[in-house]
Amino acid sequence: MANCPSCAAQIEPGGDLCLECGADLTVPERAAPPPIPGASKVKAAAPPSRPTIAAAPKAMKRREPDEESVRCPGCGSPSKAARCPGCGAILKRDS
Repeated sequence: MANCPSCAAQIEPGGDLCLECGADLTVPERAAPPPIPGASKVKAAAPPSRPTIAAAPKAMKRREPDEESVRCPGCGSPSKAARCPGCGAILKRDS
C-alpha cells in the first residue's frame, strides 16, 4: 500500500482521494513556484479617500447551521453529508 503525500496515511493502490485528509491523489504534487522578481517592492494600498459605510446589523448576523449539520474541520463548511462537499474531508464515520 502507498502513503498519502499530504498526511502520510495509507491509501489503496489506484485510489484518487485520500480518505483521511481528502487530498486529490490524481494531481501530482508540484514544487513551490519561483519567487517573482520585484515582488517585495509592492506598495501598500492607499487608504480610502472618503469614510466607509458600516454594514447594517442585519447583514452582520451569522446564519446558524442546522442541528444535524456538522462543520468541516478543514474548511469550515457546514454539511449534512458524510464527506465535506468543499474539501472532501470525512465528517461522519460509520459506527
